[in-house]
Amino acid sequence: MLSTGQAGLSPGQSVHARGLALRRPDLKPAANETGDIHIHRSQGQCAFKQERPTSRFGIAAMDCPLAAEIAEGQYQLTCRVGTVRVALRRLTSAVMYCPKFKLDVSFDKAFYKPGDLVKGTITGGYFFGQPVADGTVTMEVARR
Repeated sequence: MLSTGQAGLSPGQSVHARGLALRRPDLKPAANETGDIHIHRSQGQCAFKQERPTSRFGIAAMDCPLAAEIAEGQYQLTCRVGTVRVALRRLTSAVMYCPKFKLDVSFDKAFYKPGDLVKGTITGGYFFGQPVADGTVTMEVARR
């Protein structure tokens, strides 16, 4: 069994994976054995390789930070213990783009005197018409 946090990747992210190795025929953990975890491009080039001993529970885990300029496309993550392939997981690398949005600020007065409490509203909306939900805005006021 192989577990990763997600099947879609973006350049600069990290892959966190764990492989569980069980012996046959008793299905007890393959403890303290060498586990190899690899990430390969679909053409076969190795993008990452790490060798780890399995824990007493038969688990080999790794963290792989992806390069910011990793090629987009299909990848395979495999975990082997000894000469047996334990698991295979397909991953896809793609650049993710955030949709553009616009912020509007409106105030309750046209101008304020020094020491006045400023009240206003900030609204955000995507260019396709939907409001931005659950966003956080920080506003800094500077004196010139």
